[in-house]
Amino acid sequence: DYDDAAAHSMAAAYAARSAGLEVQAKAYRDHAARILAAMQKAGFTHTAYRALGWAMLEAYDGREEAAAQSLIAAIPGEPHLFLVVQQEPLLAEVLKRPDVQTAIASEKARAEVQRVDVLAILCSPSSDWKTFRTATGTCG
Repeated sequence: DYDDAAAHSMAAAYAARSAGLEVQAKAYRDHAARILAAMQKAGFTHTAYRALGWAMLEAYDGREEAAAQSLIAAIPGEPHLFLVVQQEPLLAEVLKRPDVQTAIASEKARAEVQRVDVLAILCSPSSDWKTFRTATGTCG
């Protein structure tokens, strides 16, 4: 799946650069850039993982503002992506920005509403999920 290939390539570029392997880092970075450019040129629909790939490329290249905007666009597009991006060392500086923190907080709040809604459905005495057994302690 090429949707997250650029993000994976950028993670490899960051790791290679961190290890002092500049030639390999540039090869991974350039590969990610080619993937993203080709998808953009071909008119592929925007996806959260493609926006994440752009954010990582932009962060790697030192374009923090562009990286922040791409990351803010990516976060609400995929469930729990806000958790994934917080583990990505390449995005560490961008993640410190208040606008990015606001986007993450908003997505966390949305995920919490969904969690409560799902528990209400699963744990309701009138639930249609009569054959579904929740894990011990799920429903209080």
